[in-house]
Amino acid sequence: MFGWASMAMLLGCAALLSRPPVLRAKDTANVMGMVRTRTFVLLYIALIFAGIAIYCSFVFLPAFAMDIGASHVAGAALIGYVGAASVVGRLGLNALAPRFGLLNMYKASYWILLVSCSVWLLSHTYSVLFIFALLMGVGYGGIAAMTPAVAAARYGIEGLGELLGILMTSFGIACLVGPPLAGVLVDYTHDYKWPVFVAALSSVIALGAVIRLQAEEPLTASEPQAATAD
Repeated sequence: MFGWASMAMLLGCAALLSRPPVLRAKDTANVMGMVRTRTFVLLYIALIFAGIAIYCSFVFLPAFAMDIGASHVAGAALIGYVGAASVVGRLGLNALAPRFGLLNMYKASYWILLVSCSVWLLSHTYSVLFIFALLMGVGYGGIAAMTPAVAAARYGIEGLGELLGILMTSFGIACLVGPPLAGVLVDYTHDYKWPVFVAALSSVIALGAVIRLQAEEPLTASEPQAATAD
């Protein structure tokens, strides 16, 4: 029902769109040159491991909650809390970016993700899981909202759609690798702590990658050689 309703609404939105004004011929962006830069590689690694932490929580948080005595409904509600808190991350952390710097707030999102996984590691009650869900949502929302802005600030808007399309395959890899790996560990050990360990380790690696990002002058479509030399 959600799928059909979403499709109908999206088709309605598409029907209402008007063609953008063509002000000038588009520049040819050297997207593959951008992909080969150090910045892109660090972003890609950070998103893969952040995605593993996020997807492990989505998949295993309800089961973990039930394993410590929560009901099915209470366990499922935690995912709703993550989603609600992500709005705060998307809007709140983004709003602070002009004051504290986009890259600084982007890195703060990864710090919050790591802190949330640390809370999950120490959780033995539902109330602590609730705090984890809120922190996870804020960190996740900040990462999701600011990743396109960080890429645009670094590379400009020419070719940004193609670049983001390549960059966001990182989340697909995370979804394919993280939950199955954590699930195998759960099946082998019969312990729902393992997804928490996988998420926590992944968040450490993600933060380590994103911390190495440096504020740099934007590249433009007319500077393909600068991209490949980065």
